[in-house]
Amino acid sequence: MLPEAGEVVASVVWQSERLFGCRFRQPLPRAVLSAARLRNPLPSDVDPADGGEAVAADAAEPLGMRLRRLREARGMSLAGLARAAGLSKPSVWAWEKGTTVPRRKSLHALATALRVSEQEIVGDAAMVGLRASAQAASRRAAAEDMDMLKAEIATARQRIARAAGVDAASIRILIEL
Repeated sequence: MLPEAGEVVASVVWQSERLFGCRFRQPLPRAVLSAARLRNPLPSDVDPADGGEAVAADAAEPLGMRLRRLREARGMSLAGLARAAGLSKPSVWAWEKGTTVPRRKSLHALATALRVSEQEIVGDAAMVGLRASAQAASRRAAAEDMDMLKAEIATARQRIARAAGVDAASIRILIEL
């Protein structure tokens, strides 16, 4: 049950700790997705952009290259780092190749195994960039939601006016939160 969409049919296609990936039978409207994101932001243990002060690192170096450099500087193999961090070798490989990024919990495990801070792995610029990107996406989603809400209110005002046999300008809609 989604508050913005009512009952929807979906099947769970993957699960990772507290997160679930679902495949919906019908596509969800953009407004439903935006509202869900605004109400339920990623928890801090999933969002690598959420956390503490950044430590100086080479901003031009991508996360994957930095991770590999840190691993090799400690004389660790890919399998050795995965084992020391309690993670899978394919995951560490994908992070080093830059095809995916680690979640917060995995980032913490990597930092512990490498004996560095999480920010040393992701770098200053990445932290700032991730935060700025998340904030911009949130602003865009809020603007889209507002535009959709205005359109819904205008449509509702017209329907109510027709049903009541009055001019739409005389219809007032109040939203209480």
